[in-house]
Amino acid sequence: MYKAVKKLFLLFVIFSIVIVPIGTTAFAGNYQLQDNEITPEKVFVDAVLVRPFSFLATILGTVVFVVALPFSIPGGNTGEVFDNVVEYPAQYTFSRKVGDFSTDGRYYRR
Repeated sequence: MYKAVKKLFLLFVIFSIVIVPIGTTAFAGNYQLQDNEITPEKVFVDAVLVRPFSFLATILGTVVFVVALPFSIPGGNTGEVFDNVVEYPAQYTFSRKVGDFSTDGRYYRR
C-alpha cells in the first residue's frame, strides 16, 4: 500500500513539473491576446475578489510603511516607500474603473 501511494505521489510530482509550465505559458500567451474590454465577468471578479484583496494590500502596506519608518527616515527614502507600499495599492483599489485590469497606469493619479 505504501509503495503504491509513493508511486502515485511520484507520478503526480513528475506530471506537475512537466505540465504546469506548459499550461502557464499557454495562459500567458492567451492573456496577451485579450483586449482590455470590460466584460461582466471581469467586473464580477474585480468586485468580488480583486478589490477586497487590493484593499487588504493597502492596509497591509500601511502597516509595513509604519514598521519601515525607522529605517526609511535615516535613508531618506520615506516617499518612495510610501509610494510603493501604500499609494500604489490604494490607487489600484480606488482609482481605476471596475473590471479594468490594464496595467498602463492611465487611471492612477500622479
